[in-house]
Amino acid sequence: MFDYGLSSLVSGVYSIIIDVAVYVWFALCLYIIAKKTDTPNPWLAWIPIANFYLMCKVAGKPVWWTAIFCLTLVLAVVSAFAFVMWIFLAMAGGEIPMWFYSIFVATIVLVLLFWALFIIIWMAIAKARHKPSWLGILMIVPIANLVIPGILAFSEGPVAGEDRLETV
Repeated sequence: MFDYGLSSLVSGVYSIIIDVAVYVWFALCLYIIAKKTDTPNPWLAWIPIANFYLMCKVAGKPVWWTAIFCLTLVLAVVSAFAFVMWIFLAMAGGEIPMWFYSIFVATIVLVLLFWALFIIIWMAIAKARHKPSWLGILMIVPIANLVIPGILAFSEGPVAGEDRLETV
């Protein structure tokens, strides 16, 4: 007989290992990018939420972008949770208030706003590393979003304080 408990445990442990590996990869890449762009406090790359602040600093965005970025993420998660509750209510055959439909729209708008900010920030980070800004758009593409930070972190290019030589 198949042991679903053991299977769930193994897949849960596997998922945690993958999540930690991806977090370490992004933190390492952001740390190296911050060092190469001479951004103060590159160690913030390792701290959740503070890494949003560091991303905005590397991108040359003001501090309030961090607040908007985090607020958009929190509101998107809360509205998505409310949307899931709306689905369960609808499946149970309960009466759905008309205002609850606005949660669906709010969820979509907030998620799109978060991704738009995410793209804009990564485009500015690519520009700060003297790479094509369209690389930031690829951050929403699965698998590419694991490769792009590595390209920005480990590729050659001007390091802060160096003069860039241009050939004609």
